[in-house]
Amino acid sequence: MSESNTIDEVTSAPAREWGYPEAIVLMGGLTLGFMTLQSARPAQLGILGAPAAFSLVFILLTLPFLTGALLPTHSLVRFLAGIPFTITSLVFLSAGALAGTLILQNPSPEDAAKLGSALRPLQRLGLTDVFHSYWVAAMALAVLACLMVAAGRRARVPGIKNGVFLATHLGTALVLAGGMLGNMTSLSGTLLLQEGQSSGTIELDRGGATELPTPIALQSFHIEPFPLEASLATVEGEAIHPQKGGAALPNLKRGSSVSLQGWQITCEAAFPSAQPSVKGIQEDPNGPLLALDLDEGGAGQRLRLMDHLGPLPLRAGGEVGLVQVRPGEVQPILPKLVAFLQQRTAPGVHFLTDGRETLAVVRSKEGLLTTRTGMYALAPVALGTTVLKPGRLYSVRTSGDWEAVEGLRPQPVGAAKVVAVKNGLRREGWIATGPGTFDYLELEGNAVLMLMEPTPKTFRSEVVADGLSYSIRVNDPLMHHGWQLSQSSYQVSPEGLTFSILGAKRDPSIPVVWTGLALLLVGTLGALWLLPSLLNEGGAQ
Repeated sequence: MSESNTIDEVTSAPAREWGYPEAIVLMGGLTLGFMTLQSARPAQLGILGAPAAFSLVFILLTLPFLTGALLPTHSLVRFLAGIPFTITSLVFLSAGALAGTLILQNPSPEDAAKLGSALRPLQRLGLTDVFHSYWVAAMALAVLACLMVAAGRRARVPGIKNGVFLATHLGTALVLAGGMLGNMTSLSGTLLLQEGQSSGTIELDRGGATELPTPIALQSFHIEPFPLEASLATVEGEAIHPQKGGAALPNLKRGSSVSLQGWQITCEAAFPSAQPSVKGIQEDPNGPLLALDLDEGGAGQRLRLMDHLGPLPLRAGGEVGLVQVRPGEVQPILPKLVAFLQQRTAPGVHFLTDGRETLAVVRSKEGLLTTRTGMYALAPVALGTTVLKPGRLYSVRTSGDWEAVEGLRPQPVGAAKVVAVKNGLRREGWIATGPGTFDYLELEGNAVLMLMEPTPKTFRSEVVADGLSYSIRVNDPLMHHGWQLSQSSYQVSPEGLTFSILGAKRDPSIPVVWTGLALLLVGTLGALWLLPSLLNEGGAQ
């Protein structure tokens, strides 16, 4: 018997063949039946453990294969392996996949509100989570049965052609079975890590939570930024308006120079992540902490602000206050000061200092609170016609310089030292921006040069897992006890705590899918190798 003989040539044909009408009726009944089951019990396919899921898929692959191999001439076997049922089942499965593409899957509360009364019927039929519904699983099983029954029938006749047939069919079946296995075993969610703390709790996307075999500790979180950008702007009172058209200096770095509106601007230093350098001054520790020049309607006055907690009213309206705390208590006390000022109505400025760090909270006439830090904490404050000009801190002061910080932190402060020259005028200073900090360089009139907010480019988490250190990036995940952990995003709490958000995924079906793809590759290469001989046979006939 030659290899070209197929199963149908060595067995007697059945008396009656089933065709497309029977295939459509069977697949239609299968779909309607499982849709009815879905509607009566609106739930997703459950998550199984890997051993149970692998056992189930193994049975689903083996039973139809053995049926095709042992009963090749049975009418039902011939029908399941035939072209009509195969094409019909593929059309039904494609229609189900199309529904999952056209209908919004797993809608958010906002999207659910848009669907209105249609949401509940769609959910009951599994149309809002098509790929985890009973009826799509039934369609996939039908296609799987076609492939494995056909493979079983061909397995009885050895030969190269049948080997290629088996490779392609088994490969396709394994890919499909891997998808089903993934639906039953894969888990995905998010792992929230606080800097300096460890956690192993994953909040699952499908509800609930699970624990990693061993926890992960976040040592530090870093941001890699885009280059600094600067722009010309105009200042009007407390508001600043950047020049239209985007950044005038799109790549601000040391040595860069550009001509803007007659100004030749040169950058002498640029730090994507910086902090002010502080210099201690030992002057009269018993004297006033802060000296203010009060310019009231053009009449200069001197106001000495002593160490006190309550606000000091100004004759021209508004108030000024000072809160002195112990070292390291500025940030913890700041929310309390802000809450206190939210209850007041008078505009003004209140300073908060521990002798090393100084913040200023400015309350505008409209009641808007603005927090200033660094050098900008001592910038002039306009309260209507009254202008407060802070003089100097007696215990410590900001030297006016910035220094780079190694490893960019969340919500960084960018700083650059620039020199601007125009027609004999020279302006030199630091421009900076970031959380609570904003310094600009005055040019002439109300024109200034400002720094744009630093823009994050990529994120990086430095973690410790099982005693070893790793870096997790967006495209560089960490495999941890079968879980793939990748950088997703980050959060910074109002208290300044940094949280790294990792995407977590576990999918035991990947080896099955890769095996199927390998068999498909073998089958495809085999088909290409046999193609010339098949063409010659066709020409000879």
